[in-house]
Amino acid sequence: MVASARSPWPFLLSQLRRSDRPGFGRAELDAAGLDPAELLSARLIEREGGGGTWHPPGCQNGCLPHLDFETRCAERLVGVACPEEPPCWLGFEWHPAVDLERYSCSAGRVFDALRAANGLEPLAVPPRSGVVPVGTLDRSGKRVPVVWMRCAMGAFEPTCRGLRTTLGGDALVVLLSRPPGTTPALLDGGVVLLDVPLDDAGDCRLGRALDLIDPADRTAMGSRSPAPVPGTACPGPAANVFRCDGDVWTLTFAGRTVCLANSKGLAYLSRLLQNPRTILPAAELHAVTAGKTVRLQAGSAGEVADDEALQGYAEALQDLDGDLAEAREDNDLSRVASLERERAELLAHVREATGARGRKRKVADDANRLRNAISMAIARALANMTSHPELQRHLKESVQMGGSFAYVPPKPTSWAA
Repeated sequence: MVASARSPWPFLLSQLRRSDRPGFGRAELDAAGLDPAELLSARLIEREGGGGTWHPPGCQNGCLPHLDFETRCAERLVGVACPEEPPCWLGFEWHPAVDLERYSCSAGRVFDALRAANGLEPLAVPPRSGVVPVGTLDRSGKRVPVVWMRCAMGAFEPTCRGLRTTLGGDALVVLLSRPPGTTPALLDGGVVLLDVPLDDAGDCRLGRALDLIDPADRTAMGSRSPAPVPGTACPGPAANVFRCDGDVWTLTFAGRTVCLANSKGLAYLSRLLQNPRTILPAAELHAVTAGKTVRLQAGSAGEVADDEALQGYAEALQDLDGDLAEAREDNDLSRVASLERERAELLAHVREATGARGRKRKVADDANRLRNAISMAIARALANMTSHPELQRHLKESVQMGGSFAYVPPKPTSWAA
């Protein structure tokens, strides 16, 4: 632990919200009241050589400048020259050497140092991009591996389930610097998501995980009161959540939270949930979700596959390709076969609508193509909700598809977006 008057943990942990290996300047450390010499001695940060990624004030080219550290080193000044033609300034400008001091930290070093502060045993994790081992929590007869990820991206839940299987133990705790929604949260398969508190003592408050795994262990670590559990501590409208944060959707229903990768079908469902018992035509649903105004002819006089219908096909194919890549990565052969059949059917619709040479054709009803694309996207999103069967069943029973779309729950149900 660093013997500084100020704790380094809030600063370092906040930096890890930006990157797995963030860079920062001396001025930022000074503003946080931290001595870089102490952090270097404790091996919590590293110095970046040669000025790092520093850019001089007034540089219009955003270039990496030529630096002269020798000529006026006794005065602790560094000469800076613009390498571009024409240059932003002529010759060398002289800046205090402290202005050019650049440092970086890594998630691996920070959490290696935090292991002892949180009473964890060492943990070996097979190399995996974006996953940093923190340690093993051994309390009340339970052994729980703890890992860190900066945020939930890509095939997040399959990654967590794979780690859970590989590492064993009674559960898996995933610390997230940028969680996708309310935490703590318990996912399918015994995976607990926790945010990383910016705590002066470096306390990750892992007792919150034990509280979710086994509520009888509330005092197992003498932890502070746990944060509310989604769906149990917030009754009323906030109990149900259908929210997109970047590339991840956080879905909370009936006291349970899951995270799913972004897809067009989830975006359609979200729009329907925000407008319960409201009939939305396919063109309007697609337009609002895509954030654009759509003009779509509904009769046989126009081209069947107009621009919006073809755009719907393209987005559906893109979603399918992403799902296929995820299924192949997970070696889920049955899901791969199902998605390949669905993709072949969608391509057949596209060929029928555009003709052999890819031209739009006049057929009976162009709007029907868009309805089909939206229906398939929603059906695929529902099929991917196997990790939350209660929500899957509720939406299958409540979402109406056909000539138009609507969310008609059996009783009033509110959702936070």
